[in-house]
Amino acid sequence: MEMSRLSLELKALYGNEPALPGTPQRPAEPTLIDYAETLMKNVLGEERFAELKGSAEYQAVLNKLIEKLKDWIVESSPEIFKQIPLIVLFLVKGISDLLISILFSFIIVLQLPSLQTGFFRLQNSRVSRFYEEIVPDIIGFGKSLGRAFQAQALIASCNTFLTFLGLIFFDVPSPIFLSLIVFICSFIPVLGLFLSSLPICILGLQSGGFFLVLKLIIFIIGIHLTEAYLLNPKIMGAVMKVHFLAVLIILLVAGKLFGFWGLLLGIPTFQYVYDEIIMNPNKHVKGG
Repeated sequence: MEMSRLSLELKALYGNEPALPGTPQRPAEPTLIDYAETLMKNVLGEERFAELKGSAEYQAVLNKLIEKLKDWIVESSPEIFKQIPLIVLFLVKGISDLLISILFSFIIVLQLPSLQTGFFRLQNSRVSRFYEEIVPDIIGFGKSLGRAFQAQALIASCNTFLTFLGLIFFDVPSPIFLSLIVFICSFIPVLGLFLSSLPICILGLQSGGFFLVLKLIIFIIGIHLTEAYLLNPKIMGAVMKVHFLAVLIILLVAGKLFGFWGLLLGIPTFQYVYDEIIMNPNKHVKGG
């Protein structure tokens, strides 16, 4: 059982299994060794690589690496299989949370007029003092949060457009589909970068090999550096009316202190506190 599982895990390294007699032979797919040899061939040149490949030292090093890889797979397989249920549970929970969020958002949008009517009735109820004290702050923070999402949508559109141009330039398959993934993932701080880059690298590996993936990774890093240090501060600062340097500092500090939620809510929270509390202190001070 262990050897059969090991043979399946090493299939990507050695290539396709030999066909049985009488069955058509499938074309061989590129293996990890093929990608490594292509890389060395482009770096060293065909003549020097041919000399290296024919040497006994090359075969000895290659066999040693394969043995090390076999040992690592055998040792790591039990731990990897133990983590599979946790990964599945994490994915199921994430998908269920996403679907529930979409469902509640859809219901709120459909019932928004009736919700507003019922909410405004509290102004003339027994909790009117609580309403007058709390509701203006909730509305102010909601407007700040809405402007932040508008700015993020504009940033996501710019990011998607630049990524689409890059995918066309590098001739990556399905550029529209990949650009749609980039647009959606642009609303997810930090994690969205990895989620959007993974399908791009997979399709790039299938269509152009290792070197295309390397070019795409460099391109993606350039796009996201431009977004993080130029587009995000400029656009977010213009929409939220906050200086772009302050935006950059807020994102760095909030992300360091609060992680995901700091990156998501740092700018609107700062803008609300600055406008409603710091610059308007009398609003929150009762007269004597």
